[in-house]
Amino acid sequence: MSGSEYRILNLIANQVTKTSDLAKLLDVSASHITAITDALVENDFITRSRSTKDRRIIELSLTEAGQAFVADIEKQKRAIMMKHFSVFTPEEEMEFKRLLKKLAEAPLD
Repeated sequence: MSGSEYRILNLIANQVTKTSDLAKLLDVSASHITAITDALVENDFITRSRSTKDRRIIELSLTEAGQAFVADIEKQKRAIMMKHFSVFTPEEEMEFKRLLKKLAEAPLD
């Protein structure tokens, strides 16, 4: 699975379900998203369905296989992070997290 495919799976898992929204978030064309989601549908990670609110909109959702895959990757990521954080004392870990939060919230001017 490519990084782009996983990013899309993860976004769908976090309730970004429209192709147009995925394209905006990832700053790519809708046709690029369609090509990637075609592969994800073919591999049974996601399904497409028409919106019940607006039949012009196609909504994406994870299949059971897609949910299991995302859950497994997230579990692996947590294990890796725990291993990396194990070198810190509890105080150092708190300080590191505080600094990361500060960076994430800083304006990009």
